[in-house]
Amino acid sequence: MMTKRITQSNDKNCLACVLAMIVGESEQYVLDWFEHQGPAYRDEDSWIFLAHHGIYLGIYVQFEDSDGGSMHPKSSYDITVKIQGRPCYIVVRSSRFEGKFHAIFWDGHKVYDPNPEMQDDPPLSLYMVDCFYPFMLTKERESFFAKMRGVHDGE
Repeated sequence: MMTKRITQSNDKNCLACVLAMIVGESEQYVLDWFEHQGPAYRDEDSWIFLAHHGIYLGIYVQFEDSDGGSMHPKSSYDITVKIQGRPCYIVVRSSRFEGKFHAIFWDGHKVYDPNPEMQDDPPLSLYMVDCFYPFMLTKERESFFAKMRGVHDGE
């Protein structure tokens, strides 16, 4: 199974398409899932949908010191997130609609943009990113996304 790019059927379904690509389903599957409230337009909707499908958004933080580190409630901590190899749901500035946002899927190696006017495999640097949600990956989920990319164990 490989991730299949799904293009949105209307101007408001980019998030539904991104969610569909993430879980390996169709745009219609996601729209049906949200039927009681309409299409998924907000981040909170995506969190619920993805959690229901066993995919959790978040960041794993590890101290650089191999012995661990102490935390202090009033301290600030800088967090570095490497996104190569880590799938993310990304919110970007819309290239079609002024002042609007657009959802894309980064599988850890490639962008999947549901915008029907966008070329296949656009560079991530093309986008003005508003925010992104890296996935927490268990070994099982890592294997799932590797299979979606067409990578087999041991390669």
